[in-house]
Amino acid sequence: MAEEPGEIPEEPRTWSQVWQLPLLCAGFVLLVVGAWLGPSLSDANDFTGVLDRAQEFLAQHQFEDANRELDVVRGHLPEVARSAQARYWLLRADWIFLEQRAKRLDLDAHHQKVLQCYNQAEDLGGVLGPDRLERFAQTLVALDRIDDTLAFVERLADQPPRQRYGLVKWIIEDRGAQSDLSPKALMRLLEYFDGVLREEVDARVRRLESIWSVSLRARASIGNDDPRGAIELLARSIQQFAGGGSDEDLAELHLLLARAHQQTGEFEDARWYYLKTQKMVDAADVLAAAVLVGLGRLDLAVADNVGRALKRFRRVTEDFPNAPVLVHALLGQGDCEAKLGLHAAAIGHLGRAAEELVAVGDDRDPRRRELSRIVLSHFSLHFDKSEFEWSLNYLTVLVPLWAHGLPADLLDRFAWTHERLAQQYLDGVSRDHASRPTQAETEFQEAAIHFSKAACYYLDYAAAVADKDAEAQGRSLWQSAECYEKAQLWQSAIEVYSQFVQTRASDSRYLNAVYRLGLALLADRQYEAAVGRFRYLIERDSQSPMACESLVPLARCHVALGRLDAAKHILNGVVDNQVSISPDSQVYRDALIELAQLHYRRQEFSEAIHRFTILVDRLVTSPSPPVVPGDLPRSVGPTTGGRSVDPRDLAATGDPAAQGGLGPSIASAGALLFYLGDSYRRSAAQQDAKLKEMLSKSVRQRIQQERIEKLKQAQEIYGQVIARLDGRPDELSTVGRHNLRNAHFYQADCAYKLGQWKKAIVLYDAVAKRWDRHPASIAALVQIVNAHAEQGKFKEARIANDRARFHLERISDQAFEDETLPVTQQHWQDWLKWEGQLDLPDAQAKAGSGP
Repeated sequence: MAEEPGEIPEEPRTWSQVWQLPLLCAGFVLLVVGAWLGPSLSDANDFTGVLDRAQEFLAQHQFEDANRELDVVRGHLPEVARSAQARYWLLRADWIFLEQRAKRLDLDAHHQKVLQCYNQAEDLGGVLGPDRLERFAQTLVALDRIDDTLAFVERLADQPPRQRYGLVKWIIEDRGAQSDLSPKALMRLLEYFDGVLREEVDARVRRLESIWSVSLRARASIGNDDPRGAIELLARSIQQFAGGGSDEDLAELHLLLARAHQQTGEFEDARWYYLKTQKMVDAADVLAAAVLVGLGRLDLAVADNVGRALKRFRRVTEDFPNAPVLVHALLGQGDCEAKLGLHAAAIGHLGRAAEELVAVGDDRDPRRRELSRIVLSHFSLHFDKSEFEWSLNYLTVLVPLWAHGLPADLLDRFAWTHERLAQQYLDGVSRDHASRPTQAETEFQEAAIHFSKAACYYLDYAAAVADKDAEAQGRSLWQSAECYEKAQLWQSAIEVYSQFVQTRASDSRYLNAVYRLGLALLADRQYEAAVGRFRYLIERDSQSPMACESLVPLARCHVALGRLDAAKHILNGVVDNQVSISPDSQVYRDALIELAQLHYRRQEFSEAIHRFTILVDRLVTSPSPPVVPGDLPRSVGPTTGGRSVDPRDLAATGDPAAQGGLGPSIASAGALLFYLGDSYRRSAAQQDAKLKEMLSKSVRQRIQQERIEKLKQAQEIYGQVIARLDGRPDELSTVGRHNLRNAHFYQADCAYKLGQWKKAIVLYDAVAKRWDRHPASIAALVQIVNAHAEQGKFKEARIANDRARFHLERISDQAFEDETLPVTQQHWQDWLKWEGQLDLPDAQAKAGSGP
């Protein structure tokens, strides 16, 4: 590139000219880094300040902040003085000890670390003050190193005896409150305590501390089921202490003596010492509360005086809310109230006792066993009396004690109590469905809820005993699946039955489980999957009971899938060709019902009449019909095509799934009669269509005669339906009410088609008035118009027509979308035909000259 005029060219630079530049850059970088790191390094080197902050955070129990400060020092320990290192290890031990206690942990690894840190501090010249000495000793006790604990306390030999025995007392009280002392360790510590206590020069202090030691030994003996040892110790000690001070000092020893006698069954001696203790203490003293509890227990044990015992316990819970015996008082009060039938109050006080025990947080607390004993006794009492609601309420009191999951025995109790309660509600449905339908609906829902809860508990119980009792696991799985089934929770039932089938192949209930799984799949509308289960049973052994039971549900699956020929083939095989199935069996009856419905749906009315007639003869008109007249009551179970519907209902019109899944419930007397009558009526309608064809005179006459006979038969049977169902609308299900309404209408229709115009008008008018707010009334009014017009009574027809038109305006168009309406297209066509003629001159002339 050419140089620009007047521009001085730049000469190349040598290393001697540019070496300063990299050095300057490096210095700048170090300056920036130093500025960034300078404060933290400064803080880290200010070890005294950091340790002071850590100590302050520990005093405030801000453990995360304290740990953060200690971590700053830990990274620079080699750089600091020995005194600072010693202080670091002292604070680190304090941090581990205090944080573990705050979190209510008791881990040997943490205890070991505390000892290591304190030892490290001492090696560096650190001094353990009184607080840290207590922590050190307590940590040794937590590790059950009693000999080391006592040896450590011996290091304080140059200290006053009060500090030494005071430290042992503190350890005993602190660890004893956490139930962490074994009986052997407690005795060792007390022996050392008593030995050092002899050096105490203050006689009054020595007396009080000795009484404390004796009371602790006596409590230990009573707690270890050695009341005789406690009695001997207390009787001897009371004599030794007598005259050496105030008798009030000995009140606790007398109280313990009363408890020991009570434990041996020497109730009179126990009462005497309780009353003596009561005289020795002030009425507001906490020992007075303990006396009341003891006397209350004696009232129950000796005289069964529940009322007096309740008064004593109640005084404690009301006047001594913070007394150590509060839980015992609550247990006694709840027990007494339960015995007196005050169950709500009893459950409240027992529940409060459970809350107090949970707050203590000791799973080994013997008061938990006492609570369980009381609760389970009242649970069993109410269970035996079939008072399952109260049984559950009592059992629920124990739930808070098991924050990490209920034990197997409680799971089992909850399961079968919920199941019994569900069955009790279900029995109420059968009892109340006729007289109190709303109550029956509530009971039905409650039954389903409790069945579902029972199923959950059975399932949890099965998991809890899976590794211990295979038989109990299988039983509980089965009951869980059954309860889900009864609650109509089909998907859950499918899951549990599937688990049973997969894990219990050798169980005697295996084939039944496959069958019930198929039923649950059918109810859940998983038809293809259900087909597979039923076919498996049939192909495995076609003559087995499970195979025979599977035939009808298999047919229902085919109906739901639209395979009507396959369903018909199966059902015909059961009814006509299956020699292993008795005509008196439920399988045969269900197959006959399904087959009759199938013929009806396929408009094969001659076959439907044949099958329904057999059913009516067997189930309705026989001397002892096996079904309840009218509608069947509700039940909980796999009776539907997968929906939670009223099992009293027949298959809903136009729903293939329901048509295939509600077979047994059609066996109600009113429903069978209705479908038989309707088969006759619709068969007659088929003959109406035949009469429009080119037929010979003889054939036409025969068909006309058959048509008349079928209409008469239908009319008569509809009358039987009305007689059976009328007057009890509250007892009928939705479909039952539809059948009653349509029976009235179709009875009138039969009269109309038979040319019985006057009778038809009377019957239609009754329908129109009874269901005046229902679209069925329009159909009835239309038919009245048509009936008058058929007779040439156009004046009456016009009046009826105006009435129908006025009524039509009152009913919404959507109401006519009801598929259960007894209205056909022919009804509307006839109305239009006659309505068009009502305004013609000749029709008006005829109307004017009419009668």
